[in-house]
Amino acid sequence: MPVQIKGVGSISGLDQGIVVGIATATNFKSGTSNVHSTGYECTNVNASGIITAAQFSGNGANLTGVSGLGTALASSGILKDIFYFDKTMSVSSNTTVNPPASASTAYTHFTEVKIEDGVELTIEDGDALVIDVLGLNDT
Repeated sequence: MPVQIKGVGSISGLDQGIVVGIATATNFKSGTSNVHSTGYECTNVNASGIITAAQFSGNGANLTGVSGLGTALASSGILKDIFYFDKTMSVSSNTTVNPPASASTAYTHFTEVKIEDGVELTIEDGDALVIDVLGLNDT
């Protein structure tokens, strides 16, 4: 029969048990936790691996590694909806452009591509790289 603790107590060396009330434990660990509760809020969550959800909300201001139209001029106000991007893309290591078989063209919004000394930028046979795909070059 499992040990049962009621009220306020400390769990120590408990292999199986039922805890009712408030309990403290050192080095408490569990396997997988599934939270199924409407309105559950959690802060300061540190996670690794893949996180999925039916919906993510917020402005995404601190996301990294996400490509898009450009960088917003500000994180709030009207300037959050006005974007810029640097004019020059610098290629600093040997790079091969090879879109998947379902496509033959890759593109970038950069208006200039600077290839550093001793570096090669290779476009695979039958493929193309379109520069300034947005047509924003001002020259």
